Amino acid sequence: MGKIEILSLVITIVALISFCAVFTVLFMNYYKSLTEKVLEGKEDIDLIDNAIYESKKKSQKKTRVTRLVLKVVCYAVLAVLIAGIGMGIYGRITGNVMPIGDTTAIVVASGSMSEKNEVNTYLFENNLNNQFNTYDIIQVKKYGSQNDVKQYDVVAFKNADGVVIIHRIVSLNVVDGETCYLTRGDSNNASDNGSQYTTFLHYSDIVGYYTGNRVQMLGVAVIFLQSNSGIITILAVLYALLMQDYLRGKYEKAANERTNLLIELLDYDLNKEEANDLDTSYSESLTYKGIEYRFLGGKFIEKSEATLTDAQIDELVVVKNENGTTTRKTKIITSKTSDKE
Repeated sequence: MGKIEILSLVITIVALISFCAVFTVLFMNYYKSLTEKVLEGKEDIDLIDNAIYESKKKSQKKTRVTRLVLKVVCYAVLAVLIAGIGMGIYGRITGNVMPIGDTTAIVVASGSMSEKNEVNTYLFENNLNNQFNTYDIIQVKKYGSQNDVKQYDVVAFKNADGVVIIHRIVSLNVVDGETCYLTRGDSNNASDNGSQYTTFLHYSDIVGYYTGNRVQMLGVAVIFLQSNSGIITILAVLYALLMQDYLRGKYEKAANERTNLLIELLDYDLNKEEANDLDTSYSESLTYKGIEYRFLGGKFIEKSEATLTDAQIDELVVVKNENGTTTRKTKIITSKTSDKE
């Protein structure tokens, strides 16, 4: 790794740490503020509205399903990102060669097969048009035997340094009784002997032949995922998603607990199905923070403003009328509730 690459890696790591620090501070403060508002009762009316209106519209179940779907999608994204990191690291180790059974997916790292060089007349004479571009992912398959190797096959092979190269066989040569091969990139004007190997390519160094199947430009993502910047970027995104999910979970827990505290003061079932005939012998009202909610037969009817004194504004008053008998209960709602009959 050269000095420039090391400097780039250091800068990327510093940027990652800075991003995570800023993200953490901003979102911790944001969700802390939301949670404090819930615990202090500043969001009570909104919580009651959400609970009652979702129940009235029979959308509470849908909302839960939607939240579940969003969570599943979030974790699916996390799984893809983790898989991306794994694929990137694996590709980095194997040199962009990903074997699957007797076939191999290879990311094209150069443009040596992207076009026909006019010097290579055999390409035009034999109508050889199976070129591919840099960052394409191509499929390579193992030969059944050496007898299957033919002139003008496009093959992937390991050069003298162990790097996988994808070039075309331009000639078959017999040396000391062994069939060897000479290869050249379609875009190049010289063969590979002396650059990729000493004299000829041996069958034992061939990974496989190009089947003609390719996915264009997808290799860009693979190259990015195996780079230092790519791995660090994915780690940053993973951290952001996990941190946001954790903080949002704490807020939602506080909001749910506060909602349950408020709703439990009523004889109101959020999951109750709509009734065709209302029980008019039972009615109930909840007055809190200048708002009055009215219920009939356990079903929400309406919401309206109520005139209260400053002393009454933070009191939650529940009035029940059942078979002509009226009961009234007042609660002072804080982080800890106290009763006042």
